[in-house]
Amino acid sequence: MSKDHSSEKYTGVAQLLHWLIALLVVAQFALAWTADALPRDERPAALMLTHKSIGLTILALAVVRLAWRIMHKPPAFPATMSIIEQWLARLAHWGLYVLILAMPLSGWLMVSAAGRDVEWFWLFTIPAPMGENEAWGDFFHETHEILAWFLFGLAVFHVLIALWRTFMKKDGTLQRMLP
Repeated sequence: MSKDHSSEKYTGVAQLLHWLIALLVVAQFALAWTADALPRDERPAALMLTHKSIGLTILALAVVRLAWRIMHKPPAFPATMSIIEQWLARLAHWGLYVLILAMPLSGWLMVSAAGRDVEWFWLFTIPAPMGENEAWGDFFHETHEILAWFLFGLAVFHVLIALWRTFMKKDGTLQRMLP
């Protein structure tokens, strides 16, 4: 008989990083959609600086989250999850990690290829990792936008599956990530 792992939880650090990154990603989409709704020359500089600053914050938090995840084994999946569901859950989680790392990196490289450094919340400047290059700027701009749609889709899928498992399957999935 397999052990019921539905009462096992992620560590408090993992929970904090998960929800903080989730909140910042939602803020990023709101900021990006607000910026996209405005003509390029009418976008407030503070809006874009905030977007870039939050992006770099997400990058730093994601590195910490990934390191924590590697050093601290997550709780086992609920016993009600099939092997295929477990495999898909792992694939989705690792996909989210990749996208949450790739999004800010592509944005930083896009800005760098435009010949600009990134200022972090008006406190200090993070130098460009590459020189100005219009072709690379276009490439990273397109990459950033495509990755954004993948992240949006996978995040929505992640939320819907967590809610479905919590309210329909009643296997404690969401509770594992709640304090």
